[in-house]
Amino acid sequence: MYNSLRVTVREALTDYGIGGNTKPKDKSISKGALLIPRPMRLSLRNAFRRKARLAMTLFTLVLAGAIFISIYNLWASFDQVIQDIQGYFLADINVSFSRGYRFDKSLRDGI
Repeated sequence: MYNSLRVTVREALTDYGIGGNTKPKDKSISKGALLIPRPMRLSLRNAFRRKARLAMTLFTLVLAGAIFISIYNLWASFDQVIQDIQGYFLADINVSFSRGYRFDKSLRDGI
């Protein structure tokens, strides 16, 4: 533990692993890995390291997305129903009766 205090910053930054100041064994791996930056490779490796945690995270995100879409769809449907109801009352005259009448009778008798 105290040995890490004696390491200079330059030595710590150039350290290639836990085993000390060893160099990478295969140069072709480091050349081919230049397509993906090192922080991205580390984060991808860490994400796929624990499969159960990855599955639970993806399940949570998919469920949250589905709930968001369903709530947005419900809100849009409710808004359309409210607009339809408001359309029924956009008339020049609205007549209300004290009790219900059949439409054909009220039209014929002129109630």
